[in-house]
Amino acid sequence: MEAKKISLKLSAIAISVVLASCGGGGSSGYFDSGSSSGGGTGTDGTGSGTGTTASEADLLSVGQSKSNLNAGTADSMTLTIRTLDKNGGIIPNAKVELQIVDAATSGASLSTPTKVTSDEKGVVTTDLVLASNPNLNFKMNREITVIVTSGKAKQTLTIPVNGTAITISSDVNLLEEGQSATVTVKAVDSAAKPLVGAKASLVDAAGNEVTAVTTTGSDGSAVFKIQYDKVKNSANQKLELVGKIAVDGQNQSVANLLTAGGITLAANIANNVLQAVSDSSPVGVGAAKKITVKVTANTQAELTGKTVNFETTNGTVTPSSAITNIRQENGKWVGDASTTLTGTIAAVATVSAQFGNNVVYLSQQISAGAPKTVSIQSETAVLAPGTSTKVIALVKDANGTPIPNTKVNFTVLKDTSISGRLSQPSAITDGAGRATVIYTAGSAQTLGGGVEIKASAGDATAPAPVYSENLLLTVSTQSAFITVAHNEKILKLANDSTNYYKEFSASVVDTAGNPIPNQKISISLDLVSFYKGEFKWVRDYSYGQDGTGSWGWYSRLDWSRDYMTYVDKVAKRVVTYVECPSNEFPNAVSILASDGSVLNTTGSFVTDAQGKFDFKVRYNRNYSNWLRVNLTASTIVSTKDNKTALSFMPPVAEDDVDNLTGSERPDRISPYGTNITNCTMYK
Repeated sequence: MEAKKISLKLSAIAISVVLASCGGGGSSGYFDSGSSSGGGTGTDGTGSGTGTTASEADLLSVGQSKSNLNAGTADSMTLTIRTLDKNGGIIPNAKVELQIVDAATSGASLSTPTKVTSDEKGVVTTDLVLASNPNLNFKMNREITVIVTSGKAKQTLTIPVNGTAITISSDVNLLEEGQSATVTVKAVDSAAKPLVGAKASLVDAAGNEVTAVTTTGSDGSAVFKIQYDKVKNSANQKLELVGKIAVDGQNQSVANLLTAGGITLAANIANNVLQAVSDSSPVGVGAAKKITVKVTANTQAELTGKTVNFETTNGTVTPSSAITNIRQENGKWVGDASTTLTGTIAAVATVSAQFGNNVVYLSQQISAGAPKTVSIQSETAVLAPGTSTKVIALVKDANGTPIPNTKVNFTVLKDTSISGRLSQPSAITDGAGRATVIYTAGSAQTLGGGVEIKASAGDATAPAPVYSENLLLTVSTQSAFITVAHNEKILKLANDSTNYYKEFSASVVDTAGNPIPNQKISISLDLVSFYKGEFKWVRDYSYGQDGTGSWGWYSRLDWSRDYMTYVDKVAKRVVTYVECPSNEFPNAVSILASDGSVLNTTGSFVTDAQGKFDFKVRYNRNYSNWLRVNLTASTIVSTKDNKTALSFMPPVAEDDVDNLTGSERPDRISPYGTNITNCTMYK
């Protein structure tokens, strides 16, 4: 049965950039919807008439105090809404309506009534609030959609809620006959508190579940046993696994979570032809490791002039090696073949050696070096009293390799906000070498750098801790407001079939709402994560009502990477992508100046007489929907650093997507690859 779905699905395009309005661009620096406004009777913020004269805005400009909210915690962000006329001028006392889509299942609320009126400066402020809630739906990464309207002007903001992470580990990677692997999947929210009672399972590289679902325990972990025969009967006697966490609930904006990286299990099939003879002691990232196998045959001729082929799951190997040192042992002819392995990431490398139809697997641990550097940063350098920000430490070894699974200690050296606090004293680094805690400011404002935080890392191999530079934060109200508007249309140039372009316009006003001319603004793009996987043309099911009001499971053909199947009256969610944290930045995304010159990932601009300036972001078409960046605008006014950080996922142009037959879309396959079991091995 075909029917239009009415329930909310996870959006494939998540843009939390501040929107000024829908539609085409104008020279005023804001993007005009083409609508006209009219007068009306104002409200007192509750929807009841008070007799106050109120109008409607032609344009809406919305600023966010930060780019995202932290899953599983009590968190909030401030939305600053400005009601404007077509030329960007202030419209005071304008009626504004606020709506959280699916508010009951989003876990979010507003600090103001849904109907409010802008003040004499044309400003409305409201806090988008997450309450700490034990409900698993509210601990999962998700998106919250906020709709702001005034007359015909309308803004839709998509706010990421993230920080919940899943890890996967195994006690063994190379299984001998009769042996089993113990695989552990663990889930914690952004405050490092365990997800208890979530549904955990293991899936393969295609996203298919390979184990029964089990429930996470009090520490957020679920344990699975993988038998030797399961691995042996897999393709090439290897089984690539990734952990999956799901929760029950009607909120379809809550995505299944997959581990950012996976494990590879290999079955070592006993044979009389190939045998590993080199030691398997750990070796560091980038260091050469010689691996030797002994080849056995009945005659000397079977070995003379022959080669053994090698492959690895981590780094590089010498692809083939001639058999040397041919000799007789115990009535058989034997020879040696060696390869040189150089691992590129701190993880197990499974090396295969093949001679004819015979294959043997070797497990080699590639270890990161001891911590050499620790850098520390926050999502925002200035935060209002009582608000919070992520504090992230990046740990690397002497080769610049991120170090996973190492403990980082966080220490507050100074805090004049009176009651500021960290969510926890330490955290474990993820696959990208990043450890994250949350700092919540106290009730008092501070001078610049009134909060100092230091991070340190060290373990048994580095008894002397390695310290970061001090992170300086300021707790203060803003001295200026930056808003960044973007044209919802995606530009395509006739002479450029490779890239898309997005137009942006930014403005700066003081606390009285007055434009600040000749003000220097810094714009930067910082990669948060990239995605591996693919969009599939599938029949996607949703539970809802048809035109007669009957409830049931209805479907439509659609492009999706997170969809629902419904077979034999059983609904099942399928995810064909994984989000991977990363500190690298692809050259596929660049900031362009107003004259079109390329500024790469950072640029400086100066506001005009109206306190505005324009710029563009250019990105490769095939990277659409496969990376997430933070677009940050900052400026210093009255010695205070004012910043707006916005989450941005480059979208695909809808007219380039075949939504009728599913034959084409430029971003169908992730440029980082489709193997969702591994975040580190990508194109």
